[in-house]
Amino acid sequence: MAKKAVEPIMSEDAERFMAFAGVIQWAYAVVEQGKRIEAAVRERIGARGGNRAITLRCQIQTECHLFVIAAWQMIKHREWAGRLGLFEAVDFRDLDGFSQDNIRDLRNMREHVDEYFQGAVTTKTAGEFKRQSTVLMRVH
Repeated sequence: MAKKAVEPIMSEDAERFMAFAGVIQWAYAVVEQGKRIEAAVRERIGARGGNRAITLRCQIQTECHLFVIAAWQMIKHREWAGRLGLFEAVDFRDLDGFSQDNIRDLRNMREHVDEYFQGAVTTKTAGEFKRQSTVLMRVH
């Protein structure tokens, strides 16, 4: 049976705009999430136990999770925009220093934490999850 041709859902111009706007949106989100993490960590350092410290710890974990989602979306939208010939003159070397695999894996670990704790992942990935969890526990 012949494979059906995929019909684009938008014009080429609309797709270029969506990719361009996505890069801008997710770059903004990464910066803003970084600021939110920094503010929450700063406040957590000054907290003296009790409910406020627990609340701040949860807030930091949430902000870190949202940061990783934003970072991954930034990568995906940048790749999409690149395939469309956008941002050719932009120097992304500072961003290229970060491992896309690590960002993706951390995002996956945070989104599928229940599966990691239930052992539904490979030993290699579970070891990485344990390492990342240990680092995150020290930060919080």
